[in-house]
Amino acid sequence: MRCQPLPLRLRCERPGSRMPDEERREPARQRAGGGNTVAVSDDFTRPSAAIRLPLLRLGIERRTLLVALGFIAATLFLRLPTFFEPPWHADEGIFAAVAQRVAGGGQLYADAWEAKPPLFIYIYVALNEAFGGGVLPLRIATAISAIGTELALFAISGRFLSRRYAFLAAGLLAVLLAVPFWEGNLALADTFVILPSSLAVLCCLNAARESQSTPSQTARWSLLAGVLFGAAFLIRPTSVVVGLAVVLWLLVSGRPWLRGSTLMALGGALAILPVVGAFALFGSFYWFWNANVGFFFDYVPSGRELPFHYRPLIATPTLVTLAALAWYRWREGATPRWSLAALWLSLALAVALLTGRPYSHYLLQAFPPLSLLVALLLSSMASQRLAWRPRFEHGPAFAIAGAIAVLWLAIVTPAFNGNALAMRYTKSLNYYSNFAAWSLGLKSQDAYDDYFDRRVNLTERLDATLDRLGAEEQEVYIWGEVPWTYALADSQPATRYVTSFYVLLIPSLDVGLGSVLEEADPRFIVVTGDVWPRIQDDSGILKRRYFVATRAINSLIARRYEQVAVVGRARIFQRTPERPTVSNRPPLLPVAETVSR
Repeated sequence: MRCQPLPLRLRCERPGSRMPDEERREPARQRAGGGNTVAVSDDFTRPSAAIRLPLLRLGIERRTLLVALGFIAATLFLRLPTFFEPPWHADEGIFAAVAQRVAGGGQLYADAWEAKPPLFIYIYVALNEAFGGGVLPLRIATAISAIGTELALFAISGRFLSRRYAFLAAGLLAVLLAVPFWEGNLALADTFVILPSSLAVLCCLNAARESQSTPSQTARWSLLAGVLFGAAFLIRPTSVVVGLAVVLWLLVSGRPWLRGSTLMALGGALAILPVVGAFALFGSFYWFWNANVGFFFDYVPSGRELPFHYRPLIATPTLVTLAALAWYRWREGATPRWSLAALWLSLALAVALLTGRPYSHYLLQAFPPLSLLVALLLSSMASQRLAWRPRFEHGPAFAIAGAIAVLWLAIVTPAFNGNALAMRYTKSLNYYSNFAAWSLGLKSQDAYDDYFDRRVNLTERLDATLDRLGAEEQEVYIWGEVPWTYALADSQPATRYVTSFYVLLIPSLDVGLGSVLEEADPRFIVVTGDVWPRIQDDSGILKRRYFVATRAINSLIARRYEQVAVVGRARIFQRTPERPTVSNRPPLLPVAETVSR
């Protein structure tokens, strides 16, 4: 540690540390005439001594610890209403039902099918095993994931910004993930994947600090980044673009990239290949491939809001960003400090639009780089105050911003039915007024639950009725869209597909449903009134599948089941005991022997 004399005080600066923002001079190239500056720099290797992942350090500064704890408390406060949500989201119910089947001894995909990668499903399985089925464990898990992501972004931001602006970036991310507008409070794959992918980016930045790392340290950081990218891939495969953004950043910035990229690929393989091998070893590789690869050959092109032939347009911001960074590299000899964030954001936006479906949670992977870019912009504006004027050198940066703006206005906004904030099928500000009215006793529990989904009360009543009928740990088949019932009632799904939606969506499932149910022989069958397909069906194929499947279920019920309860618009049928066949033929055994038995 060396001590530098400063006016009126003694300042001690660690080697490689940055001065506070008000004392630091951003590296810039002065331009002739007007004194404008262009913030072009590759120097991210001098983070503030406090800018590291605080909870993973020894010797944490007291102020940093207090700020981090306050930041965590603020994040939990923003998420407070989510801890009181009922079981309402259908996707979460599907994942919980699949986890229920796997926890009960079934094989993932072979016995419980869902088009999600295995690590994501096993997060649900672990929560189910530890806490049982329910919403609260999911909300706590998403809060922990969000806090970890925010702290990781805080550390990432510290490589480019002062502590003040690093907290600004993390704080903005905390708000974006906490509000329900983009479903960052739900236990979805996009919610969990941003933690390992952000930690992987942080490891890549550690590996790229050549001046402060030995070759062995660089190799370890690169390998660890690859393992984290592999874990992220096993949660959400589209996260591969984050690793691609890092490699492109290393390439365009002129840093050594081949060895680091190879080690990252090796680390990713170490995480992914054993999982794939396990499914092959246990004989369920076909279903693993079907759920994680085969299903998407039909799913991705079928998005209606963004027709498939328009999808190449989503790559425009990425191409413009690469061209802009190449221009900076050629003209200035260095790339801007925002280059990694720009590549990360443009690629994350591209994969969010890949399926052509307006699901807001697809945008969650874009929020970390967006928050970082906003903090970088505000930092630059604050350092230049009113002296900034647009110049020719700023053209590539404006081109990137323009490409993203055109993509948003021409593709994203129309896909989300004209909503410029990309909110569709999500909760709005009345989410908070609903919570406030319920917590103050101004709204009943049923009315509070109805705000989320009209099927919540039906689900909870079905849970209570099935418990009374003794359905716990029994096989149940639900012909309807109330998948939360399986986990809440602690019942086992009788078939591979836990919701009627998949029977209507996937070809041939309707034709084979009758024989599948005959073989499964569930103790209970629940038929609800929400099976009729509500999505656009120009060809009428969904309705035909509905009639075929319903006919098979009704035939089985007529032969083997009797109605034991009616819950709202749902009917519960229980399997009847086998009745002895009446015959006039004489017994095969002597009467005396028959009586003795």
